[in-house]
Amino acid sequence: MLEPLDRFRRDSTLFQFTEKRLPNFIDLEHLLIRIDEQLDFAKLVAPLESRYCRDQGRPAIHPEVMVRALLICSLYNIASFRRLCPAISESIVFRWFCFLTIDDPVLDHSTISYFIEGIGREGFAEILHGLNQELFRLGLLSAEMHTDSSLVRANMSSHRLSHSGLTEGEFQDQAVEENGLFAVAQYGGSGGTKKAEVRFF
Repeated sequence: MLEPLDRFRRDSTLFQFTEKRLPNFIDLEHLLIRIDEQLDFAKLVAPLESRYCRDQGRPAIHPEVMVRALLICSLYNIASFRRLCPAISESIVFRWFCFLTIDDPVLDHSTISYFIEGIGREGFAEILHGLNQELFRLGLLSAEMHTDSSLVRANMSSHRLSHSGLTEGEFQDQAVEENGLFAVAQYGGSGGTKKAEVRFF
């Protein structure tokens, strides 16, 4: 069984001669606080136990921390892992959510890529499907989809573009190979019921 993350260390005082703690600087109504209080991350990452090695090489970063970091990436529309890691480093609430104190070093972007590669595309999709379901259950994820149809003029000419000839599946495989992460927003359903889901591959 995976050891739970150390909440006492995360929520302890910042320095020796102060009573201030990291949560003292975070709005109590912050979305990440609500998710932290209501969502059972330990249950969510339990299927990863067989892939988590405790006694070979350097200690691995806890899979719950990895999932929390990727949730931040999704919720705040951070475009890449290279941008995600500095964002966590610079934000008090992101650090707190990922169980990092002020003094803790932030994980490297390559660690996230290795994590996804290690559990496989199917395993990762299963975890994030479970995460979506939990967020729906808690009312923290809406089934509605909104789009912005504002016309933004781009500095390019469409006549220079050519059809790639790739199917949707081939394009997705190529995007994963080149970028390591691909997100698809889908909606549909029967009986007029709309559904929205974000999938990471």
